[in-house]
Amino acid sequence: EIAASTVLRKFRVLSRFANEAMKMDIYPKDAAMRRNYFIQYVAMLRRYDTARRARKMNINQIDRLLGSAAEDPVLYTIIALICRLGMSVPEVCGLSGKDIYKGNGESWYIGIIRNKKRYLVYVPEDVRRILEKYEKISNSGRVDSSEPYFKNPYGKKCNKRMSERSLEMKIKALADANGLSGCSLRDMRNSAAVLMFAYGVTENDVANQLGLKPGSVFRYKTALTDREISEQASSFVNLQICTPAGWAQRKEEG
Repeated sequence: EIAASTVLRKFRVLSRFANEAMKMDIYPKDAAMRRNYFIQYVAMLRRYDTARRARKMNINQIDRLLGSAAEDPVLYTIIALICRLGMSVPEVCGLSGKDIYKGNGESWYIGIIRNKKRYLVYVPEDVRRILEKYEKISNSGRVDSSEPYFKNPYGKKCNKRMSERSLEMKIKALADANGLSGCSLRDMRNSAAVLMFAYGVTENDVANQLGLKPGSVFRYKTALTDREISEQASSFVNLQICTPAGWAQRKEEG
């Protein structure tokens, strides 16, 4: 069986290909490829995928995953951004140095393009500390830098398809090695939404944080009927992700 999310991703690729082909104007006006026949399937699969109950990771699973990624600053930082800020994988991997806004004092924001508009996501103190340490190690924080914040193994700019696949494989290997089979990047992002609801955040605010429509976040709220994650969340006065101790030993590598 193929998951709906996998089929949706494939049709999105086909839809983007069709759009690009039409922009290139390489087909006659009456040719079949002058229309995007795939967009209707993307819409249908998105509705089906949204209607399903959200899968998520509990706090103990997130903690175990972070612990196992502590020696990999890139992977650790990405997990932190997804779990704490609810950013999607394409948003995280599309970041460049100029998208990190460092305001006066200790206020940091991340600029994300959503629906052709730039949206500023506030960076909590614990994630800011992780980003600061990551920048010292990777030299990725130059304000004027248009280079990708997280580079793929070949040093080229990450694109949605390549970065998603690469991260999925790394997370799968990490999860399998730690007895967390089946945990995915999507489950991590879902957990961010579930935790927000566990702490009493409104549907509109959760939707704004994730870049979704308010009606699309209801399935995260229904996950609280599971009680598992809400009970764990209520035991924390202040939930934070810590910076791995080993990072303090690293030298700047440029």
